[in-house]
Formats: sequence, structure tokens, C-alpha cells
Amino acid sequence: MSNNNVLPIMQRSRLDVALELTQLYVEEYPTDADEFEYKFSQFYALVTVLENTDNNSLRELVPKEILNKIR
Repeated sequence: MSNNNVLPIMQRSRLDVALELTQLYVEEYPTDADEFEYKFSQFYALVTVLENTDNNSLRELVPKEILNKIR
């Protein structure tokens, strides 16, 4: 699911991000309609919480090895 025109997260809505995460999940773990709905609601809730979380707090959750690679 490569897309060269991916917008930065700040330009995408919660719905866009939740749908993309759900699509990625379903590609890896095929699901039925009920599970699809459940996973979407989980991702939407996660995006909503993370959207309102301070960036520095989120950085603490990422392993240092990954942070060093993206700096």
C-alpha cells in the first residue's frame, strides 16, 4: 500500500488515519465485518487520544533506537 502522495498527519483527519490503520490491519489479518468495525473503532479512539497528547510524551514511548534512526 505504497503511496507517494501521503499527507502529513496534521493535514489528515482522525477518520483518514483510522481508516488507513484499519486497512493496514485488514491486509495483514483478514477479518469479517464485525471485527472490521471493532478494529476501526479502536483505531479511531487511539487516534483521538494521541491527537491530544503532547509530542514529548509520545517520544517517551518510542524506543531510542528508532528515534535515533529518524533524527
